[in-house]
Amino acid sequence: MSALEATLRSATVPAVRRARAGRILADLGDLRPGATTVDGMELCKVPAGSFRMGSEDTDEEAYSNEKPAHDLEIPYDFSLSRYPVTVGQWRQYLTDCRREPGDPDSLRGVGR
Repeated sequence: MSALEATLRSATVPAVRRARAGRILADLGDLRPGATTVDGMELCKVPAGSFRMGSEDTDEEAYSNEKPAHDLEIPYDFSLSRYPVTVGQWRQYLTDCRREPGDPDSLRGVGR
């Protein structure tokens, strides 16, 4: 594993540094399937259930559109990508589904 990949996987490395390592890998032509293909994405199961969304009225750092905090119920399980979707993955998804992006700028950036 390269030093850049090790940096990305380390829980002790600050997020800003991990993000920088990811951008460098992308610029170099990242070949990791988990970062470049839809099939390689690591998905996490999110079970059905309730969760609290938003910020409490007493949170002085919250934006007004985050208030009030409230409970929501999701009646079904779903999967969520463990990591942010890359431009390459988004492009592959659109190609596979024969769709055009709602915002063409979503395809800007590094990604094959």
